[in-house]
Amino acid sequence: MQVASGPADHGMVVPSPLGWEPIRARPRRPSHWLLGALFAVLVVVFVLTRITVPYYSLQPGDAIAVNGPQGPTTVNAARAGSGRIFLTTVSVQYRVTEFDRLMAFAHPDNQLVKQQTLTGGQTTAQFAAANQQEMTDSQLEAKVAALRRLGYTIKAHSDGALIEQVDPGTPAAANFLPGDVIINVDGHAVSDLNSATTLLHAHKPGDTVRIDIRRAAVSPPVRHVTVRSITCPASICQTPGTPFIGIALRTDVLYDLPAKPNVQIQTDNIGGPSAGLSFSLGIIDALTSGDLTGGHKVGVTGTVDINGTVGPIGGIDQKTVAVEHAGCDYFLVPPDEFKAATAKAKGHHLTVIAVGTLDQALTALGRIGGDLHGIPAKSPLPTA
Repeated sequence: MQVASGPADHGMVVPSPLGWEPIRARPRRPSHWLLGALFAVLVVVFVLTRITVPYYSLQPGDAIAVNGPQGPTTVNAARAGSGRIFLTTVSVQYRVTEFDRLMAFAHPDNQLVKQQTLTGGQTTAQFAAANQQEMTDSQLEAKVAALRRLGYTIKAHSDGALIEQVDPGTPAAANFLPGDVIINVDGHAVSDLNSATTLLHAHKPGDTVRIDIRRAAVSPPVRHVTVRSITCPASICQTPGTPFIGIALRTDVLYDLPAKPNVQIQTDNIGGPSAGLSFSLGIIDALTSGDLTGGHKVGVTGTVDINGTVGPIGGIDQKTVAVEHAGCDYFLVPPDEFKAATAKAKGHHLTVIAVGTLDQALTALGRIGGDLHGIPAKSPLPTA
């Protein structure tokens, strides 16, 4: 049987794995390349957002009225005052990723700071307790400064040794928090810093020390703690053999505030001491008949002590942005922060004023039209 041979009609052969012709590769569409690149970028971003770095991010917070209908300050249980004096806050992002760090240029109002720089090596609980204690202290000192400026007599007395700082990795770290007040050491009453230091230094390194502390907002408020001292590191103590448990102390001072006016300040989720000056001005505004700001919205930052001295603060760039966002006309800041705040406020409708004392702050408010009637003439204060 013969098979006829002849030219094959290759044009009728379907290109396939079983066909006579090789399969032709389909051209890649540009969209496929884009999708592939996008997927790769998403994978990289996903990985970077899972890698944390030892930084915190300081971001603009809020400007909050210190008195008036919505403010935290009350006088005799009533919300008095103009509501046009604003404290300023900084928001802290505690979890910072490698992606956040690489994209920091896209958020010029934020600031990355090392965790160690911000917390001093304290644990989260210790850092939070320290911030809360600073807020408590700032409110008390603001009340004393404001009431004394208005002519009230405020007496003070000591009531133990307050723990300002607890060093991580020391015998004290597991037993104390900033804000605890030492009231007894080995059964002996503690009245102030000196008595506490004398009783603690009576021990030798390795001794067991019995300490009674008072802790606010816990029940029972008094706790009994036993801690073993160690030798103080040479980097801290110059005298060899000094016993050390890892706490920094100051005298806990109480002030006999008047029953009337009953001034209360209730802040939630705000820590640190930088609202002190704003509290003092808010109290004075609430206790006097005139409008202390002359109708202007005024942002305020700065610590204040019982003598009315204004101290420096941190996060001035972020606080300036918060004041701008609140639509304030003026911003009172400590002298150390004036240059940075002025640079940050450039191009905005915000006038920055440096004040070093409570009196200087009152004078500045008088110059912008604030009503200073009712404030005793302790120093030259212009009236509206």
